[in-house]
Amino acid sequence: MTVVFLASIWLGTACAQPTQSPPAAQPESEAVHVTSEAPIVLRVEQAAPFEMASAPKSRWEPYAQPAISAFAALLGAAVGGLIAKWNASAANNQRANEVEIAQTQSKLNDFYGRFRLIAEENKLVSWEFKKRHGGEDFRTLLALLDPTWLQGLSPADKTIVATMVENGVMLRTLIRDKAGLVDPAMLPYLAKVSAHFSMLELAYKGKLEDDQKRFKQYVYPEKLDGVLDIEMKRLSDRIALLLTKSGKRHKAISPLMIPNKLQL
Repeated sequence: MTVVFLASIWLGTACAQPTQSPPAAQPESEAVHVTSEAPIVLRVEQAAPFEMASAPKSRWEPYAQPAISAFAALLGAAVGGLIAKWNASAANNQRANEVEIAQTQSKLNDFYGRFRLIAEENKLVSWEFKKRHGGEDFRTLLALLDPTWLQGLSPADKTIVATMVENGVMLRTLIRDKAGLVDPAMLPYLAKVSAHFSMLELAYKGKLEDDQKRFKQYVYPEKLDGVLDIEMKRLSDRIALLLTKSGKRHKAISPLMIPNKLQL
């Protein structure tokens, strides 16, 4: 009985379990190949620190870097000081050059320019008058020493002579008022031309005697025109130099040099 009972229990248990069917065969193209390989294991180990061999330290090494820094600071300060000094010097030179330019320009404008303008006008009038009364060798001053000569002129010629005398008075006044603006080398020429205009006015007024030999030395100094050209060019060149190099210090302007052919 016991055996039968145990057999019945075994059979009941077997029947209760589900029946598993073998898996369906899959096509070869869809077959999944599973490769079983052992996993790769990487091992990372920390390397020992790398040390470079260094030369033995000198006892001066701790002071080297501060010394270099201090030298660089001093060098920068020295360069900056030189630049500042140069800029200040250039500014001072420029101011000095500007003052000299103004002074030189004043000489050209207030004296030489005005003198040359009036003198050239007088020269043109005089030249026209000379062509009618004897040519280049004619001297108005010597002709005026004869009181009858002026009276015999036409009204137009009398007016021309009066104009020359008037221009002479203006030039003489200009010389007296602005003599401080001229180079000392110019003074003998200006004194001579001033004396000429004084004698011309006196002769025109009939206050000189008819003595051509005596008053011949007071004719117009024609060499003055060439000296004026040289002096005005010298001053103009100086202004051009100061303007071109305004920040540079220049030597004093060279003195007026009058060539032998223009010497009095």
